[in-house]
Amino acid sequence: MSAGLVSMNRRQLLMRLWLSTLSILSLLAMLVLPASADQYKYQTPVAPGVATPDTLETSIGTLHLSDGNPDTAPVQKIYDIWARSAGCLAGRCPASSANH
Repeated sequence: MSAGLVSMNRRQLLMRLWLSTLSILSLLAMLVLPASADQYKYQTPVAPGVATPDTLETSIGTLHLSDGNPDTAPVQKIYDIWARSAGCLAGRCPASSANH
């Protein structure tokens, strides 16, 4: 046994073992479930008008969607806008800071 495990009490050791087991089982579930997701006996088609469009016009530009998920470029642009806004609110921009 390593020196770190010797200093742990029994409860900490059991908790660490339980979390390790849970992590391994979660990883296995993520690997197995996507492979079996397409093997349903019945498949209900999506009703017309309910599906997400392939393109969506927004205030930041056109989003090109694939199964409802945007491409990486618009996501990066949204993140950049959010990061600038959060930075201004955190005090980087004196005009929007409560401290100035």
